[in-house]
Amino acid sequence: GEESGATVQLHKRSEDGTVRSIDEEDKIKADFDMQMAQLARLVEHLPRHEKLAFSKEMRLQGNAKFTEKDFEKASELYMQSLVGMDFGDSAQSKQQVEQEIQVPVLTNLAACALHRRELAKCQLLCTTAIGIDATAWKAWTRRGLAKIELCEYDGAREDLRQAAGLAPTEADARSVRRELRRLQEIQRRLKLSEKKQQQAISKAMADGSAGLYQDLPPKRKVSSLRSSSEPLQSDKAQRQGKHSSLQATSSSSSGGSRLTDSHNRLPGMARLGYLVSLVLSVVVAYCFHKWYTSWSAMFMRDIGFAGHEDATEGEGAVFEDTNLHSQSR
Repeated sequence: GEESGATVQLHKRSEDGTVRSIDEEDKIKADFDMQMAQLARLVEHLPRHEKLAFSKEMRLQGNAKFTEKDFEKASELYMQSLVGMDFGDSAQSKQQVEQEIQVPVLTNLAACALHRRELAKCQLLCTTAIGIDATAWKAWTRRGLAKIELCEYDGAREDLRQAAGLAPTEADARSVRRELRRLQEIQRRLKLSEKKQQQAISKAMADGSAGLYQDLPPKRKVSSLRSSSEPLQSDKAQRQGKHSSLQATSSSSSGGSRLTDSHNRLPGMARLGYLVSLVLSVVVAYCFHKWYTSWSAMFMRDIGFAGHEDATEGEGAVFEDTNLHSQSR
């Protein structure tokens, strides 16, 4: 048969009701959701002990990918681990699954999200873990780190202090206190940059207003010029006679009038110059403020990201699962 040439285009309806074409990320997510649904159906009829064994195995595989810094694959494996959970019928079995699988997997998913800069997702996962187990110190830590990246410094300090108090070992507590010191340094630099910014704006305003009256002759100078011209004109009138005196008087009157007119125009010109200079100063200060604010935000984000990378290395790294190399039970 002949080809019709018809094409199929997939669309996605957003939460606000708008419809848009799906992109590659949407296709990947849809494929992953389909795989998760199929996996859930496969393990649905397994005995409970097999479901738990599957969940633990997926968690261990996710830990291995996390160690390799393949955070996307690690996230997929952790999600599969959650799919296989079976809480059982008793409160004791439910608590056991929460402690051994659910909370550790949620905090590891949060670590993956943090590394992938999915900060809102990281906070949500940590909050969920804390809701299940309020003593989950890694959830407090990673939520605090996400808040640092989001510049929510007060909330970050509270979370990290909570984590430091819950840390099970001194090494873990030191790793959290290191993050608290990094937060303190970020806030110190931010405060310093804001102070320099304010000083720069004040200086720009001062420089703009300093030259407003530089071209304005002092009134005393004009007045002295008028007063000094009168005796000269009077002496000249006496030497040249009555006719010359009348001319001198007329010339003096005309000259005085011009000086007076010039003197009267000067304040208006000065006010106009002041307004123009003031407007220019405000515009320059505003532009400088916008540029400096943008630069400060980039600078602080770079500082936060650099510290975040450092946190993954060394003693008591807060991103690593304490049971990365443990065997499934």
